[in-house]
Amino acid sequence: MKWKSILVFGVLASVLFACREVSAGEPAHYLPGIFPIRFVAIPPPGPYYLQFNFDYHIDESGKASKVLTIPGVEPPVELNVSAGVDVDHDTIVVAPTGIWITPLKLLQADYGIAFMLPLTYVDTDLEGSLKVEGVRSERSVSREFELDDSQFNLGDVFFAPFLAGWHWPRFDLMALYGFYAPTGKHNSSDIDNTGLGFFEHQFQVGGIGYLDEEKSLGLQVLGTYELNHEKIDEDVTVGDYVTLEYGVSKIFNGVFEVGLRGYSMWQVQDDSGSDLILDSPKTQAHGIGGQISYTIPKWKLNVGLTYMQDIDNTGRPEAELGLLTFTKWF
Repeated sequence: MKWKSILVFGVLASVLFACREVSAGEPAHYLPGIFPIRFVAIPPPGPYYLQFNFDYHIDESGKASKVLTIPGVEPPVELNVSAGVDVDHDTIVVAPTGIWITPLKLLQADYGIAFMLPLTYVDTDLEGSLKVEGVRSERSVSREFELDDSQFNLGDVFFAPFLAGWHWPRFDLMALYGFYAPTGKHNSSDIDNTGLGFFEHQFQVGGIGYLDEEKSLGLQVLGTYELNHEKIDEDVTVGDYVTLEYGVSKIFNGVFEVGLRGYSMWQVQDDSGSDLILDSPKTQAHGIGGQISYTIPKWKLNVGLTYMQDIDNTGRPEAELGLLTFTKWF
């Protein structure tokens, strides 16, 4: 094997190890914090329009080094490979969403359906440095690289054929089943994908308890389970995820809401498939944030702002979420 071919192997290995430090796990669809705290209190029958506008931002770096042995070479050739990667990524989404709470009753619950159409812009800037040198040789090579790509396209659409809400004087309960379809642009070799490339089932159960008769102060919990299918263009199946969200919400004068919220997400199954590049640990993520909203009764409109910040992640980069939500009822 020529020295140039050995260096190519080392460069590729360096990139893989450095990228693993930045993000090791395969992501799923659900984004904690996307739904307002009181989303679990299903509204009265009628049509509703929601629009989610958000920026999911990642600014992360990683470094790694390792001694590798070139396979199939006699005598054995060992390389010191090292790399550093800086990632600056934005996913900006405008997601018109329709919800219809029907006049039907199902198991004594209000029953509805929902559909989300995410219009997605992604912008990824990947910068890195590489160094490969022989353990028993003075030869070495250093390189810097930069990848910058962006894309505007449809994301993976979401449809919920089952949305149910139960109501009591001091407690509301919600149950939801929906699925994501791989309608977004996806290619496993690209960095500008607007979709994840697989079908996913989403199951949710949540509730909010009120500490006063006016329901101005509420404590919320929402659980989500994501069941993932194999990717449509490669032999990779993302492991299932469980997410627990929690929050407290206070409404002043019936129109102004302030809330604190947080979440914990765990990947409960390993990623699998012959096309996996890295043997990744299970993903785990935690975040905290806040929410404010204001209701304009004469316009039948609610406007909300949410900010979430990851604080302790394993297997995925720490990110921040900025969200502007419009809710209109008719």
